[in-house]
Amino acid sequence: MVIFTFRIRLVRITGRNRRGENGKTMTGRTNRRTFVLTIILIIAASAAFAAKTPPTFRDVAYGPLERDVLDFWQAESDTPTPVVVFIHGGGFYQGSKNGASESYIKKCRENGVSYAAINYPYYQDVALLGIIRDNIARAVQFLRYKSDEWNIDKNAIAVYGSSAGAGSSLWLAFHDDIADPDNADPVLRESSRVSAAVGIRTQATYDFAKWFKYFKGEMDAKTLRAWKLIFIRTVVEMYHVETEKQLNTPEIKEVRRELDMLTMMDANDPPVLVQTFTSDGPKGDMLHHPVHPRTVMKQAANVGANVTMNIDETPKDQRTDPLDFMLKYLK
Repeated sequence: MVIFTFRIRLVRITGRNRRGENGKTMTGRTNRRTFVLTIILIIAASAAFAAKTPPTFRDVAYGPLERDVLDFWQAESDTPTPVVVFIHGGGFYQGSKNGASESYIKKCRENGVSYAAINYPYYQDVALLGIIRDNIARAVQFLRYKSDEWNIDKNAIAVYGSSAGAGSSLWLAFHDDIADPDNADPVLRESSRVSAAVGIRTQATYDFAKWFKYFKGEMDAKTLRAWKLIFIRTVVEMYHVETEKQLNTPEIKEVRRELDMLTMMDANDPPVLVQTFTSDGPKGDMLHHPVHPRTVMKQAANVGANVTMNIDETPKDQRTDPLDFMLKYLK
């Protein structure tokens, strides 16, 4: 849903009257109504697929913050079970674990795999790196911490999500283990590594300044300029800095490096599937453009990482189902 909210901001920035294809004037207000209606339809569609099976454990706190909670659907098994973890999307400022897929939960449990869905704080309250490293990664560590009580196989955890949840899944797959064996907090002694990850409509990196290099030649200059206006303000907010100039300070450059999934990638990372179909979003969608999975694939080829890609050009009989991909590597 984040794409539509960002595009509403774009109308407000560049919301002068313009001519539509039929020659009629289209105002910023008309565009805003169109995108708001689209958001409502997307929310309704998401609700239709949301989980209806009650979780075994609901709203379990995995950290100290209000949104540090998860739901857990336990698979019946006499032996420790793998876990598939759903990380919701929403641009790091909206969305919730309630978007967990009923069909995924059912298929996982039928295959002896447990399922978890997590919430995490929004960037209004926590800077982007903190959201992923100190909260989303902590949820994975927490599941390992609960392994005895919840009958979890510590060595078989996969993560997936769409948009913000997708980028976070890639971060977990490509980032080195953040376990701290000597930490006073037993949760943080656990590993953050995963066995597999799926990024649906993912972003390639959260060092946003690099996007415009990757998108050169993929979009017209006017569209790129408009997106840059959006990103300047939004990235300042997401990184919790005061001005654009601060994005180039040594401290924030280090933050950007820690958010660049591409430079983390190496041949020792777990298998990853990236999937983006242009039919899933409006034309000119920079946030969920196939440039992102193609960029991930290019880097994977450079370093020898195991990455699979589904895009529009992928023949349908050669596309990999996201859940089947995860289950394959959890067996």
